[in-house]
Amino acid sequence: MLSVMDAAPSLHGKYIGHLLLLTEDQPADAPPLPHMEDCAVIDLKPLADKIPAWHADGSLVGLRLLVPMVPLPTAELESLHLVVVGSGAELIARAARQIRFGRVEIADESPAVLNAATPSFNRAFYGCGGHVPSVEQILPMLTQLQPDGHFALFGLLEEHLSPVQKGLSDCGFSMRSAGVEHGFGFLSGSVESLQRLRQIQSLV
Repeated sequence: MLSVMDAAPSLHGKYIGHLLLLTEDQPADAPPLPHMEDCAVIDLKPLADKIPAWHADGSLVGLRLLVPMVPLPTAELESLHLVVVGSGAELIARAARQIRFGRVEIADESPAVLNAATPSFNRAFYGCGGHVPSVEQILPMLTQLQPDGHFALFGLLEEHLSPVQKGLSDCGFSMRSAGVEHGFGFLSGSVESLQRLRQIQSLV
């Protein structure tokens, strides 16, 4: 578990649940950030120039998917193997690595991970960037998801959330969580039947 006790007084950022995002050095006259127990510190300063774009396309809401993992014991965190694709993939991957996931892959940088003979991921996140992905776009990552794994879409426009949820549910998607923030949403759950998903033309 990571603590903000040492980081908070000298760095500037904000909380998203139990994630403390550090985005820049704290001004000398700024008050220290409040302390929160059991918080993971995510250092985004090297990526600060990309944060406005991630805010604009809804990628930041994807960090909500990681919040429930923060309190997990180290052994459970190390058992989490994540593949992430699409808008905001670098953001989510950096955060997951700093939370100490056992394995994190960005498929856009390492396409071969989507061609493995045996599924090796128990988490698969797709960054939508404000657009509804096609079935063809999400299928490759789903083929690499273990049967008990979790699949998530993030960065969906709020008005697309319900139609996409219905489209996935019609294919056997069992939703575990969903949320909306600043006009963008996420949903996560498990896909029971890839065969049924392959048979539809669109998620909406």
